[in-house]
Amino acid sequence: MVGENISESYETELETLAAWMDQPGTRAVIMDNRAVNMGFSWFQENNGKIWWTLVMGG
Repeated sequence: MVGENISESYETELETLAAWMDQPGTRAVIMDNRAVNMGFSWFQENNGKIWWTLVMGG
């Protein structure tokens, strides 16, 4: 495992990815040269809140 990003404040996958790319810590996980595998998923709670998760692996 190289790193993981988690977010719950954005509506679409593109908005979430853009927000992660704007922050140094989450951008570093995405841009890490050791990362060759990626998992990207979401979960929606009954109240409508959406959680996004990105896992990067080597």
